[in-house]
Amino acid sequence: GTWGSVCSNQMTDITPTIVCKQLNCGDGVQTTGEFQQGEGSGPTWLDHVTCTEQHSSLWQCPSSPWKWQSCDDRAEETHIICNGSSNGVMTTTASPIRRAPPRRSPT
Repeated sequence: GTWGSVCSNQMTDITPTIVCKQLNCGDGVQTTGEFQQGEGSGPTWLDHVTCTEQHSSLWQCPSSPWKWQSCDDRAEETHIICNGSSNGVMTTTASPIRRAPPRRSPT
């Protein structure tokens, strides 16, 4: 798969919360324009995402057809910040994470 972005055109206020809850990361807020993490790269996958309270995941929300978008530039990408309150932990990375087994303290 390829990471990409979502354009902010007509995005509803509830959409960031739906995305964050889908990721089990609490509530969300949307910001656009310059972002402290820098611009994204890759294709813009979605535009005109109009979620409502009846939707529980981004995939249920109406949007323009996949890969069809009218973003003028990267400044129209949406950036969603989740508040981090979750009942579990979910991590998304670009490559697999290798974890060492837990260490036992000497007895």
